[in-house]
Amino acid sequence: MDKTIKKEYQEKEKQEMKLIEKLQRRRFFCEADAKEVLKEKTSKLECLTITEAKLISKPKYKTKGRPKSDAKPDYYEYYWVIDTKPTKGYIEQKQNQKSGLFILATNDMKLSEKELLDEYKSQQRIERGFRFLKSPEFLSDAMFLKNPKRIEAMLMIMTISLLVYAALEYRIRSELKNKNKTFPNQLGKPIQNPTARWVFENFFAIHLLILNNQEQIVGLEDKHRLILELLGGTYMGFYGINGGRGAE
Repeated sequence: MDKTIKKEYQEKEKQEMKLIEKLQRRRFFCEADAKEVLKEKTSKLECLTITEAKLISKPKYKTKGRPKSDAKPDYYEYYWVIDTKPTKGYIEQKQNQKSGLFILATNDMKLSEKELLDEYKSQQRIERGFRFLKSPEFLSDAMFLKNPKRIEAMLMIMTISLLVYAALEYRIRSELKNKNKTFPNQLGKPIQNPTARWVFENFFAIHLLILNNQEQIVGLEDKHRLILELLGGTYMGFYGINGGRGAE
């Protein structure tokens, strides 16, 4: 929740900074109008506090060129010079507003309070896994079964597949963190928590080329080698990498 609030604060602070900058660029022909607009535009500031607001008046002349020393200005133009500072306690206030209480109940009396909360939060990962099973890439909607036994068998296979998927994802993430390595995400940003699905997609471009009865792996990049090395020799052997198969 702290990250969410800080992100909201940063976005809102940017918007308020733009509002202040726009207000300082604005020119007024009346001192009263300038004060009224300042009050209206800054009354809803949350992230910034105005420490000082100076109203500067600038004489304007309708004649061309430099005016004479005794010439009276035809009118005055007004603009604001504003200093601000971050509003103290904004993040703490939002945290207090968003904080709340909820009840967790269980019949497993062996769980500690922390273990119970961790188990509750882990449900999200399980839901993500079942969402993956229902995605078009898994092709589960291409199977039409009527026999209850076959439906049960399909559910068992899907559950085992999800177990393997989750175990593989856990191992990849754990090894990346333990060895301080990263894997590029969809935007090319290095991360240590890629989904197994994203890793699978990265391996789609790898092919086995057979030329003159010689087998060759095509499309294998450093990022693929990294994942295979983290998973161990058996996986490396599947792709013909030295040290594979016999290493585990």
